[in-house]
Amino acid sequence: MTRDFTAETFDAVAFGVAVADAEARFVAANRAAARILRLPGPEALHGQDIGGSWTVLREDGSPMPREEWPIVRTLATGRPCHDVVLGVAFPGGEVAWLLVTTEPIAPGPDGRPTRVVLSFEDITSRQRAVAALRASERRYSGLVNSLDGIVWEADARTMRFTWVSPQAERFLGYPVRDWLDGPTFWQDHIHPDDRERAVAYCLECTARGEDHDFEYRMIAADGRVVWLRDLVTLARDEGGAPLLRGVMFDVTTRRRAEDALRASEELLERMGRVAGVGGWELDLAGMTLRWTAQTYRIHEVPDHFVPTVEQAIAFYAPEARPLIEAAVQACIAEATPYDLELPFDTATGRRLWVRAVGQAQVEDGRPVRLFGAFQDITDRKLAELEMRRSREQFMLAVQGSRDGIWDWDLRDDSLFFSARWKEMIGYAEAELQPSMRTFREHLHPDDRDRVLGELRRYLRGELDTYSTEFRFRHKDGSYVWIHSRGEALRDARGVPYRMAGSHTDITERKRAEAERARLQEELLQAQKMESIGRLAGGVAHDFNNMLSVILGHADLALETVPPGTPVHDDLREIRAAAVRSAGLTRQLLGFSRRQPIEPRVLDLNDTVGGMLKLLRRLIGEEIELAWLPGPGLWPIAIDPAQVDQILANLLVNARDAIDGVGQVRIETANVHRTAADLAGEAGLAPGPHVMLAVHDTGSGMGPEVLEHLFEPFFTTKGVGRGTGLGLANVYGIVRQHGGAVTVASKVSPA
Repeated sequence: MTRDFTAETFDAVAFGVAVADAEARFVAANRAAARILRLPGPEALHGQDIGGSWTVLREDGSPMPREEWPIVRTLATGRPCHDVVLGVAFPGGEVAWLLVTTEPIAPGPDGRPTRVVLSFEDITSRQRAVAALRASERRYSGLVNSLDGIVWEADARTMRFTWVSPQAERFLGYPVRDWLDGPTFWQDHIHPDDRERAVAYCLECTARGEDHDFEYRMIAADGRVVWLRDLVTLARDEGGAPLLRGVMFDVTTRRRAEDALRASEELLERMGRVAGVGGWELDLAGMTLRWTAQTYRIHEVPDHFVPTVEQAIAFYAPEARPLIEAAVQACIAEATPYDLELPFDTATGRRLWVRAVGQAQVEDGRPVRLFGAFQDITDRKLAELEMRRSREQFMLAVQGSRDGIWDWDLRDDSLFFSARWKEMIGYAEAELQPSMRTFREHLHPDDRDRVLGELRRYLRGELDTYSTEFRFRHKDGSYVWIHSRGEALRDARGVPYRMAGSHTDITERKRAEAERARLQEELLQAQKMESIGRLAGGVAHDFNNMLSVILGHADLALETVPPGTPVHDDLREIRAAAVRSAGLTRQLLGFSRRQPIEPRVLDLNDTVGGMLKLLRRLIGEEIELAWLPGPGLWPIAIDPAQVDQILANLLVNARDAIDGVGQVRIETANVHRTAADLAGEAGLAPGPHVMLAVHDTGSGMGPEVLEHLFEPFFTTKGVGRGTGLGLANVYGIVRQHGGAVTVASKVSPA
């Protein structure tokens, strides 16, 4: 009874229920499962793998791998899967979309499930509705994006945009995020002359609950003024809050055309009063044409000549007649005005250029009369042709020059940069907007005030010529050296109104000059140190000979004078002073590289490590000594005693530079130096080297100290605190062993 009741309940469930074994094969199912899977009955599912007869699909329609099937995932992880959307593609091509949930049951000895209960319902209709909604949204989005206007939505209470279409950035150049983030973005970017009117009108219409349509100007991101027509409707969101929705159309071209037409009409009105401009009138009822006296003079015909329309058109050059005929016919048929500049032959055969302007007088919706102006513009046309030829010649010269050309109109502050000018600093023709701001921003900060000052002084007449050199920022962030030359044109009062010139890239020349200066400085420094070394070596050698005599006689005298007598004590002081002096001569000989050395191959890490205890006592307890040995250090050939002397001198120097608590760090490393790395280290060959570095946290040294750092007897310490031979000795030892010494330091702020 219970089993029958359970089976009946199982089959009565409206959604599909099935049980799968550990191999993901169905072992039981209800009628709903069979119906959903297009099978005649539950028994048809027994023993089937869901992937055996059907193709399982992901929600995006792609095939779902077996390891992603909810049954397989639950068997593998022991965890249920809830509300998984998947598709089942039947052999005939039909697809059913299912919402699937799986639960693990019957755990085995290893705790993993041996059965999975699968429940699912057919959501095909819902999926189709979702797909239709998405398609509708795509169509709406496509319509919005294809619309040549800015579609927008805003809060009616605050006028803040809540959504704008992507065209906003194309129309005005501001990213969509700027429109949405700025509480008063719309108000802030309306042209100042239109702002009060436009905002007030929109607020009034909104307060009255009226849709509205108005035009105003906005300032684009690049400074352009854009005329917009804004069609605004009132709406409410889901919560009932008032919204404004609208579309902005760019009507700049139309407004400009209207402005041009208005100006043209005003010009036509004045032309009758301006000498040299002829007029004409055509009565369409009788096709009667009348000319003014000036029009007769331009045609070079007698004033009793009565022209027809055909005769008037015949005066135009053959290639211009189709244009004037079409313009007149359009004006007669549709009242379309025209304004043409065309070649023209007078009655005497002279070739002129004329401007022909015509418009219609309309009554009851149709043209009844044409009238217009007629002007000889030959001189202007010839001037334009000459100007065009001159400009073409100029552009050819610019393109053929390796210099960059610039031309500055001081009256309207407009600038022209040639393609080569832009190319020098890495920009394509259309990438850089010519302006004085661009010029100023690309000047090196250290050169900007000087260069702009020279330019102002030249324009004021305080300098006879403008020629200067400066660093100019490249597109990649580096700087190139530029030689700029220019000359200004001045009016009768001496006021400059135009300035033009060239830019020459002198980067390579500057690099060569800097390299020559560096090499010259290195040569002078090497010569100076060599001279000092020779002098110190010679003095030390002679002084050492004299000290040997003093020490010998002092020793002999001490043997003959009884100890404890004043003379014996004096002799001991003489001998001690001579010994100290001998130490100084050894240091001088070390600097001059004349001291005998006994180099042997050693591991610098072992040598330095063996000195650490002594070095810590040398610098005191308040100063921390850090030792950073480099791994796998290459062996070097050096006198071990000289290593001790180098480290002792460097650490004493570091100790004296530290005021109180500080740190000294010794480190070694294998380094490989290229020729470029060794640009400032004369005498050192490129290749593998072993580095010994000593860092301290002392007060640092300025350039005036660094310049004399290794000279004998140079010291910044007080009287009695140093001989000035420690670093000179380090320099001599390192150079004697074929190495180099470099120093990096700066004065610490107080």
